[in-house]
Amino acid sequence: MSFNFGRLLAPEPDPAPAVPGKTLSRRPPSRETANILWAEMLSAMQAQAQTMTDIAARLEGRMTNNVLQVETFQVPTTDAYKTFDFGVACGAVNVSCPGTNIVTVDAQGPRPGGAAPTTGVGVYRVTAGVSGHRTVPVASRSVTIYGTAGDLISVIFYASVPTPVSA
Repeated sequence: MSFNFGRLLAPEPDPAPAVPGKTLSRRPPSRETANILWAEMLSAMQAQAQTMTDIAARLEGRMTNNVLQVETFQVPTTDAYKTFDFGVACGAVNVSCPGTNIVTVDAQGPRPGGAAPTTGVGVYRVTAGVSGHRTVPVASRSVTIYGTAGDLISVIFYASVPTPVSA
């Protein structure tokens, strides 16, 4: 998609000066025009970031079939969380927690105090048990998984959100 940002920001031409030698000031872009511009710029930056993530993951040699890492781990007894850091943005994480406790996925590094966040941007709580298998979009280079000490949690990290497969 191509968008001409210059068209939105181009000032309207000045009318003929009312007084010879003086010009009128230019009218700034309207709020609506500015909002359209910001939305288009954000969309372009998101598309660019995803493209760069895919390219960087392939160049690093750390990705096969969109998968960055697969791991099953036991939640540590000292901190009750584990942080995963990647050289590229992780697009999604698939979490499986067969235990009886809720697992929290946080698209940030560990929070001060080490307690699992309950709300906020990038926070998702995964129900435990049979229904405790979820794919969560995260879009972050650092993902923290909080759980109950001693629980086993399986995770699959993807470079982008996996495409649904039709049956």
